[in-house]
Amino acid sequence: MVTEKGPRMPTKRLTPKNVEAAKSHGKRVEISDSSTRGLALRISEKGRKTWVVVYRFNDKKKRFTLGRYPAKDLATARREALDVMDKVDRGVDPMAEKAHREPTVVEALEQFEARYLVTLKSGDEVSRILRKKMIPHLGDKALSEVQRGDVVAMLDALQDQGLSTGANRALAWTRKFLTGLLSEICSGPPLRGPQAAS
Repeated sequence: MVTEKGPRMPTKRLTPKNVEAAKSHGKRVEISDSSTRGLALRISEKGRKTWVVVYRFNDKKKRFTLGRYPAKDLATARREALDVMDKVDRGVDPMAEKAHREPTVVEALEQFEARYLVTLKSGDEVSRILRKKMIPHLGDKALSEVQRGDVVAMLDALQDQGLSTGANRALAWTRKFLTGLLSEICSGPPLRGPQAAS
């Protein structure tokens, strides 16, 4: 475990059980996975968990964000970490590569999670809905490849589910992301329907 400030702590073999149980105790920490080179679980002061890959490129230490836990599980994070480190071994800087290409839908979602959802009590539920309903179908597509009809269909499906009152806020933020995505990638008039949460 490596804290943002303080001595370096030993790494440990991450398991689904100890990832779920891991705590920050009020200080941001990183738990390095001894089974997968570069992979670490970063835990914020408030307990939000994010997968990162720590690597060196041109003598500079860098962190490549894979996504949040539990939306992304340990097995998936390990596979993606191997891909990242393979690029480093081939002389490719994953962060620079990412910066110079069009983002995918899943990368747009990760930015949305980091910027907005991390501040919400319902953030994990919003991530769960989006990753379950959208990412399997659109996640790997570049934003320009997504069709207006794809996003409208998902908005309609969420509206038709009749979620409970307790899920209304999560649904509103889910709709907010999809509507924002639609405005970025599609032409046409704004969507009608319930107003997204502010």
